[in-house]
Amino acid sequence: MIKELFLKIKNYNQLTIFSLMYSKKISILLSAACFPVLSFCKKDFTKELIMQSDNIIRYCMDYFDPGVGGKDLIWDFSNYFSNSQEKHFFVSQIEPDTIKVLEEDRKSVYVINDDSLLQMSYEDRLTKIHYNQSVLKMKFPSILTDSISKSFSGLGIYCADHYLSEEGNISVYSDAYGKIILSEKDTLESVRRIHSIKSYYVAMDADSNSLDMSKLKQVIEERYEWYAMDYCYPVIENVVSTSYSNLDYIGSTRYAYCNLPEDNKLLLNFNNRNNNGENGGEEPYKENYSDTSKNFQNIIDFRINKEGEIIHLNYDLKDNALISIMLCNSMAIVYQKKQVYNSSGEGYNMQINCSGLPRGQYVLYINVKGKIYSEKFNL
Repeated sequence: MIKELFLKIKNYNQLTIFSLMYSKKISILLSAACFPVLSFCKKDFTKELIMQSDNIIRYCMDYFDPGVGGKDLIWDFSNYFSNSQEKHFFVSQIEPDTIKVLEEDRKSVYVINDDSLLQMSYEDRLTKIHYNQSVLKMKFPSILTDSISKSFSGLGIYCADHYLSEEGNISVYSDAYGKIILSEKDTLESVRRIHSIKSYYVAMDADSNSLDMSKLKQVIEERYEWYAMDYCYPVIENVVSTSYSNLDYIGSTRYAYCNLPEDNKLLLNFNNRNNNGENGGEEPYKENYSDTSKNFQNIIDFRINKEGEIIHLNYDLKDNALISIMLCNSMAIVYQKKQVYNSSGEGYNMQINCSGLPRGQYVLYINVKGKIYSEKFNL
């Protein structure tokens, strides 16, 4: 039965892009939830989402600290465009409730089901996957402080000769509201920010019957998206995705984009910048930012102590920072998550209560301004 499903997936032509942790490039996961996200009443979402086809220009940005949530905030992104590289992705409505997204060699398919936007499948040069339990991308409408979680699972093919299964959970939060500054001449009002946390595991084997016994890979992805009232797609995307093998840290990939319709480039003046942001010229774009760059300097010194069922995280900060903490097991289930914004200083302390958790291996995930730290331990 499972093998038959894999064979169907192998020949399936409308599959979505799946961002495997082994890949150094993270796929565009278009959360094509648009204007209705900002609505306070239910609408005909299929009419509001997209036209018959859209060509979206994607400007590469420097990765940045998304900052704390709240209302009446001002996000100034005018200094995060250090290079002028453009990318394009194409969105088409292949059926009344079905959306296809193409970017370079990647393809994704989404469906609109009642008040939700769901990812159904993914395909790139190496991977094809179909979600038998779809991945939630957005719930309509969404107002500040709204949140929703949903589990998902899928089966697929990797490199034409390996079977894979993926299972996890995604939580979506509407955590901030305010306005965006893109340049001196461009300010977007009534902007809502959506924060999503996607945690999942991947099993892979040449034999489909051995997937349950294969070594697991884990992925934790934090995504922030800014939606403006007059735009059908997230104006700003900010993502960090971290991969583990058997809860041992592999690496992290970070990226940020500004997405604009082809006919509305918002006068960002990219053509007049050089490598330092002035007077023409181009700087090569690097999608995977290095931890040695100025954006990812060590600004935290921390110590972790475990006393019984309590984990103590003691830390000092060299700069103001938003800190995200998650406690996950080998199945990428998030048992605890906390987020706190601290000013530079010493003597901070955070406690994670592990009482009642199943025995086994866990990883403590710590995100400080996009730089990821991990600690593996047993309970």
